Amino acid sequence: MNPIDLQTNFSQLGQVGKIQANAKDGQDLKESQINSNVQTQSDKEAKDVPVTKDISEGPGKVKDEEKEKKKQKGKELREDKENYKESDKEKEELNLNKNNIKDSKIGSNIDIFL
Repeated sequence: MNPIDLQTNFSQLGQVGKIQANAKDGQDLKESQINSNVQTQSDKEAKDVPVTKDISEGPGKVKDEEKEKKKQKGKELREDKENYKESDKEKEELNLNKNNIKDSKIGSNIDIFL
């Protein structure tokens, strides 16, 4: 290297340092701008009332429908059990009535022994 090249390099060191500092500051500035934008956006969202989405479609609706179907099946099973119990009671009552009709002489004569 020639001494003139060294002199040029040394004079450029100050500018290279400034360029590096500016590049670093530029990145820091970009990051701070992004952070401030995110902060203002989150503040806006916190102040505004969020718009609720229509849940008429989607997986939530399907799950609700499945729950309702299960509840409906449970109600039908309970009703079937109640109907079955009622029909058993009616059959027993009919059997008792038939027995009473067949044995109409029972209870008409009372024997008293002394």
